[in-house]
Amino acid sequence: MSRGNGNRAEPPLPLAYLLKQAHLRLASLADDALAASGVDRRDFGVLRALAATGPLTQQQLGKEAGVDPATLVRIIDGLESRGLLTRRPDAADRRRNLVALTDAGGESWDSAHAAYSEAEQRFTASMSSGGAERLRRELTVLLGVGVDEVHLS
Repeated sequence: MSRGNGNRAEPPLPLAYLLKQAHLRLASLADDALAASGVDRRDFGVLRALAATGPLTQQQLGKEAGVDPATLVRIIDGLESRGLLTRRPDAADRRRNLVALTDAGGESWDSAHAAYSEAEQRFTASMSSGGAERLRRELTVLLGVGVDEVHLS
């Protein structure tokens, strides 16, 4: 059975397909760039959340970074063992821990952020002037969040 007859315009590619392919391409560029900084995308998301907000409870950090609790504990354990963050009891509620960047964690964030930003710029380099910012704005509208609420993990 022939699918095309030459008389019909080819339908546009589905938006889900385009978004997935764009995500995969950006993720690959980001993975390569972040590897040089010694962090992966999940580490990057946790570092980004703490750099943006300051110390957070583990529950708040999981929500901010978009990471489930079990995965978050593994990420925190790894970053803590490398001296990039600390956990300490929350003075307001000693049953909870506050997670904070160390000085080394702040430096790691700075390095990772620069690497990620460069990867993002390479990803959007072929877009027209202002295209990357328009895309970011439109995606935040579609997601129903503010630009500061978008998780980068």
